[in-house]
Amino acid sequence: MLIGEMAWVDVEEYLKKDDRIIVVIGSCEQHGKHLPLSTDSIIPLELAKIVSKKTGVPVLPPLNFGMSLHHMGFPGTVSLAPQTLSQVFTEILSALFTHGFRRIMVLNGHGGNIAPMTSALSVLLNEQKELSIKVFSWWTDDEVKKLEVEFFGEADHHASACETSVVAFLRPELVRLDRAASTREVKGSFYCSGAEFRGKYPFGAVGTDPARARKECGEKVVSAILEKYVRELEDWLHEPRV
Repeated sequence: MLIGEMAWVDVEEYLKKDDRIIVVIGSCEQHGKHLPLSTDSIIPLELAKIVSKKTGVPVLPPLNFGMSLHHMGFPGTVSLAPQTLSQVFTEILSALFTHGFRRIMVLNGHGGNIAPMTSALSVLLNEQKELSIKVFSWWTDDEVKKLEVEFFGEADHHASACETSVVAFLRPELVRLDRAASTREVKGSFYCSGAEFRGKYPFGAVGTDPARARKECGEKVVSAILEKYVRELEDWLHEPRV
């Protein structure tokens, strides 16, 4: 159920019986030569759509731009400044709160968004005591990390084998494994200037060779995190509405 495809009267009717919603935040940034710029939006949005079908909780249109300054050395990347992202995120959640949404699940697809979101939430939750937020970044899940080791022998990084596997499962038509290449060694922090990042990682992808991607890995990752997200939404049903 996508709110962007609903009329306001439908949203009003939904809010009479439920105050949960799913918010998707991603990015528009390089993901190697083999994955699309919107990878970090595509993954959480596809997950959100499936979760919505299982739970009936609607999905807000995604925020498709994030904090990607460290990827600006690659054409097509569009970044918001950290403070801009924090402000936009705050205003989106504040608007939802105004209309009566009180329990918001945020599905984040990009690591660079975490600090700006955390900053925004520390203020917003202090001001809106009735608001309850759950934030998930799929690649940080313990089960996902176990699957990375199981399939590839190590933790995943940027646009490498596990992330590529997830896209290969969810949207296989978007993956170009014939162009896959990565810089094997992770050289310190990802957070640097766009020029420095491209100098360190000229292919854009970092870590485990994305050509090793396996759709089976993507399927297992998706299954594990979907189970968790559905459970987290259903747990809210045992709490009284504010």
